[in-house]
Order: sequence, then structure tokens, then C-alpha cells
Amino acid sequence: MPIWADPNHWVGSARLLLQGHGLRALAVVENGLFQGIVREHVLAKAGERELVGDFIEPLPFSVHPRQSPRQVAQEFVDRDLDVAPVIKDGKFLGLLTSNMLLRELGRSYDPHTGLSWSDYLRQWGTEQLRLGNELTILFIDLDDFKQYNTRYGHIVGDKVLRSVATFLGSMIDPENDVLVRYGGDEFAIGTIRTREIADELAEDLVAGASSVRINESVDPIQFTVGVFGGKRRGERDNVHFAATLDNLINLASRDALERKARKKRAQAGSEESAATPRTVKQPSAFSILSAEVEDLRDGSRATVSISFGDKVISGSKSIGDERPILAVAEAAQRALALSFNHPVVINDVMLFESNEGRQVRVIGSSLGRPCEALVRVQGDPYFAVAEATLQLHLSQ
Repeated sequence: MPIWADPNHWVGSARLLLQGHGLRALAVVENGLFQGIVREHVLAKAGERELVGDFIEPLPFSVHPRQSPRQVAQEFVDRDLDVAPVIKDGKFLGLLTSNMLLRELGRSYDPHTGLSWSDYLRQWGTEQLRLGNELTILFIDLDDFKQYNTRYGHIVGDKVLRSVATFLGSMIDPENDVLVRYGGDEFAIGTIRTREIADELAEDLVAGASSVRINESVDPIQFTVGVFGGKRRGERDNVHFAATLDNLINLASRDALERKARKKRAQAGSEESAATPRTVKQPSAFSILSAEVEDLRDGSRATVSISFGDKVISGSKSIGDERPILAVAEAAQRALALSFNHPVVINDVMLFESNEGRQVRVIGSSLGRPCEALVRVQGDPYFAVAEATLQLHLSQ
């Protein structure tokens, strides 16, 4: 809620607001319209019973919520401002200070799209959960993005990413939503709007994808949107908010993968097997359910759960000096050990960036023969490690 004073309020009341909220400037609003600000050092010299309206300082510039932080920062520099009102459709939303801008600009940004990376979603989402707000994650994955880089070149590929970022940004409500670039061709939206509205937003995004065009010679852009969250039952007590958020992102990315797979099967028809990516050798009998690293009193532990038909198998591995991703692979190996006749030994796990995005490679051996599996990271890297370990077993 924005903090403000009426011009007919006494200066003494305005001082209490400034002191109580630790502010140096206070907005003055009359009949819903922003009038200007009063500053702490000015009111300090005024009498308690004088009117706030007698000390108003008008501000020449206002910020719209959809303006980028970099644009606003440039205006602050050009106009030598330290504070400006944020106004949308004539409604005062709050004051933006230069310190707020500095914190915003200090976040990690993707230079291609101008969006924040996923760390901002984690920061914002964790805070929303801590405040008790319900949270839904929309995970956006571009369809066949590799073809743009292969067929048209990386310059066109970068233009596609920028165009998608601009389109997604035009569809969100900055008061309730956060948009970030998650990975190579992935974006994510966090929203505190209801699940029903979040589902409608996902449908609107998919429907509007065809309007995102670079030029007539470039194929239309399509993407898949996975959705998870917004259906909490009961209150959260003693919850690890960061872990809860990671789980929401992971499940939204899995939903996107499942939707994309259904889309490909529908497009392929009788050629379904030809449409299945060669890296996915997993039969329907196996499916990774979860891959987690927990901090316990006596150390950390990796646990992987896998569905096998109508059963759930799981394995765990205490984490000593080894990397957590290696422990996750070994936990998955323990879960799968009783289901395969050929033993697989995990030798190493590599997490790296490539032209196709973030990938994980699990390297092992079976009956003395080296083997490995490569999986693209679609959200949670631990989940991808478990998936690659499963592929390693299935390839033998």
C-alpha cells in the first residue's frame, strides 16, 4: 500500500508517518491525485499545526510501471532526480527513490532481452511466499528454437528471444507478476494472481505467440507454457520457502515438457515414434518423480523418487565431500539398482552451458564398458541429473 498524506493534514501527522516508516520524503495525495512530496528536512522546520499543503514540492516526472529500470534510471540522471511518483492510469502507486533503482539495477540482467535472470524470480517468489501470498509459476519453453539458430543464424535467434521477451512483458501485470529469462530458450513468470487467472494468462500467451514475428521470411514463433501452483490447501507452517519455490518451478517446467510431448504426438500422428527425441529412451513404466537435496542436522542428503509402473522406488545418498549433483546421480542409481540386471557405476556428473542451453552429462560404466547420458536442463538441475541417470540405465 502506498504511503501518503493529505495536503490538509497537520505537519505533525506527516512527521509521524515519515519517522514510522523511515522515509525521507512523503507523497501528498488529494482526491486520489498526486500533488507532490514533502521532505523530512523541510517539515523539521515547520510547526506541528501547520498544513502539509504549504510545504509541497512538485515533481516534474512520473514513472509508469511498465518502464524498464534502465529507462527510469536514465531519466533520474538527466533530470537530477532522487525520487519520482509511480502512476498508472492517473492512480498513485507509490514513490520510487534512487536507492530503490540502484538495488534494482544491481540484479543480474540478460543483455539480450533486458530481463532479469532466474535469481530475481527466486528472490521475489520467496518473499511472496513469506508474506503468505499464493504463488503460481508459468514456465515458457520455445518450440524448436534450435531451428532458428541453425536455419537463420544466431542473430535471428537473438531477435526471436528479444521479440518473445517483449511480447511476454506486454502480457503481464507488473503489480502482480514477475517475468524472467530462465535459460537458453526458456522464460518464467511468477504471479500472485489466482490460479484461474494464471491459467487464462497461459492460454492467452499460447494464442498470442503467432503474433510474434521477426519478418515474413522467418517461421512463426510457437512456445509451450507449463503451469503449477496457486492451489494451496491450508496454511504453510515451518516451510522452507526457497525449497517450496524450487519445487513450484520444477513442476511447472515438467508440466511444460509434458504439454510439449503431447503436442508433438498430436502433430506426428502415426509417426509418433519418429517425433520422439532420440535422447529420450525412457519407457512409460519409469518416470522421475522428485530429486531433492535436504539439509539435515547431521549433514545433507540427496533423495530421488521414481515411479515404476504402479510402484514408487527411491534411493538416497548422504553428501560428504562430493558435489551435490554427484550425490543425486548416486541416489538415483541406488533407486534403480534393483530394477536392472546390469549394474551401473556412476563416475562423474557434468553441468555445463552449450548452444542448446544448459545441459547435464552423467558418465558411468556398466560391466566394464564406459557409458554416458546427456539431458537438457528444463528447470531444476537435480531433476535433470536424475533423468540422465535413468537414461544411462536404460541405454544399457
